[in-house]
Order: sequence, then C-alpha cells, then structure tokens
Amino acid sequence: MGELVQQQAVARANRQHPARRSRSTILRHAGRTPDGGITQTKWPPAIAGRFKLRKAEWHEFDLEGAVWRIPGEKMKMSQPHAVPLSSQVVELLGQLRALSNAGSYLFPAFHTTRRCMSENTLNSALRRLGYGGDEMTSHGFRAVASTLLNESGLWHPDAIERSLAHKDPDQVRAAYHRGAHWAERVRMMQWWSDHLEQLRDGAKIFTPVFRRA
Repeated sequence: MGELVQQQAVARANRQHPARRSRSTILRHAGRTPDGGITQTKWPPAIAGRFKLRKAEWHEFDLEGAVWRIPGEKMKMSQPHAVPLSSQVVELLGQLRALSNAGSYLFPAFHTTRRCMSENTLNSALRRLGYGGDEMTSHGFRAVASTLLNESGLWHPDAIERSLAHKDPDQVRAAYHRGAHWAERVRMMQWWSDHLEQLRDGAKIFTPVFRRA
C-alpha cells in the first residue's frame, strides 16, 4: 500500500514538473530507475520498435558479435533486420541473462515464460512515471531517437533510416545500403548509448521528499 501511495505521489509530482515535456527530460526520467534496471532508454535496440523488443528471443542475439538479428516474420516488411549492440547493451543483456528465466523471451509475461510481456507493460511504466498518453508512449522512444540522431548532424540520414528498418523501394539501393552503412550504424548505436548515459548522469530530476504522516 505504501509503495502504491509513493508511486502516485511521484506521478503527481512529475505532472507538475514544468520541464516534463522536453525530450531530454523524458529520456532522463525513463532512463533512471532506483535499482538500475533495464529500460527502453538504456537499451538502444528499442529503436527497432516496441513490438520487436517485446518479442525478442535469446536465440536472436549474438553477444560475442554484438548483434541482434531479427527474423523477417517479426518485421513489418517481412525482411530480416540486424541491430548493432553497444557495449552497454551487451553488458545489460548479460545481467538479464543471469536472471535465467526458463523461457525463450527476454521479457516474458508476469505469469508465464511461454509468452512475452503484454503490449501495455511499457506504457503502464510510463504512466507510473507521470507521463500521460498524449505526452509519451513506448513507441515514442523510436521517434525521439530518430529526431535526436538527425539533429546531432553526426550521422548519414540513410544510416539512421536503416537503423529504423525503413525499407528503400529501390532493391539495388537497399542492398547497397545494408552493407555500406553497417560500420556507421555500429558507431551510431555506441554513440546513442553514451549519449543516454550522459543525459542520465547529468540529469536534474525532480525528486519529491516523502515524510511519514
């Protein structure tokens, strides 16, 4: 009961925070958890989309090669997609693997490991942080990443589009870009993880003080 009251108080406090609509503020809040848990903002593969993240399975990951290979049947365009993994992500996956659930999903449902977590789980976490559905959704992290990567001016637009799994209608051009931008995408995902850590470590987060009644 006390935990529920605390969560509600945090939600009310965040709703009153004037900077809460800032992209950076959202990333700071969502990326900082009391126990250092794995969140979307800490985990760059979230750029691939919430559906792929929810249904991610261990056999798709090559931690030594630092790559996540998503099969075509899980992709909107039915084409397989590879996601580079930053050093931070590889470390987080190692921690997650150590929890050793019996199922194949990275994020199983609460009551069974035979299904992945509900599509509402990530959005529910955002609601508990105090963000309304008109401000931020789990899918919104993908849009935020796209905007910030483009605004940084550091990366070729085609490399960003490939990271977002946007399909080029020109098959020859698409085949070229799959190879041409891989090295840049590897550097970009490492930069994104580093950038998120900088936001987290330099964040000025409003934290309410709770007192016993």
